[in-house]
Amino acid sequence: MRALARALSDPDPNVVAAAGDGLARAHLAGAEARDDARVALVAVLETGQTLARLAALSALEELDELIPSLAK
Repeated sequence: MRALARALSDPDPNVVAAAGDGLARAHLAGAEARDDARVALVAVLETGQTLARLAALSALEELDELIPSLAK
């Protein structure tokens, strides 16, 4: 999961999209992987570039996670 999380900051948009797709499937690797993915994706929402944020939002949606800024 850490490698996928780091890939969200890659300058290549194809890598960013693939990393988001991979993190969206974190639940397949178990609860701990899902939690790690959620933490990484939420961090990207706060600091990432636009494409990374979009990938994170999409991945969070696929994981059925609440999006923090909208969950209030």
